[in-house]
Amino acid sequence: MRFSPTPIAGAVVVDIDPVEDERGGFARLFCPRAFAAAGHPFSPAQTSLSRNRAAFTLRGMHFQPAP
Repeated sequence: MRFSPTPIAGAVVVDIDPVEDERGGFARLFCPRAFAAAGHPFSPAQTSLSRNRAAFTLRGMHFQPAP
């Protein structure tokens, strides 16, 4: 993620860094650690975007039960 200042105080442009392969791409749209490290603490959970070039492509599905 890249954070660029704007003329508006406190507002920044956030550019994503998608990772691409033959199936499509994946990018983090929000990550609390990245925002905090750039001086912009924000509270929502991580938000991501996945894009697939081919129809019916299944990407990894993740689940982690509570300890």
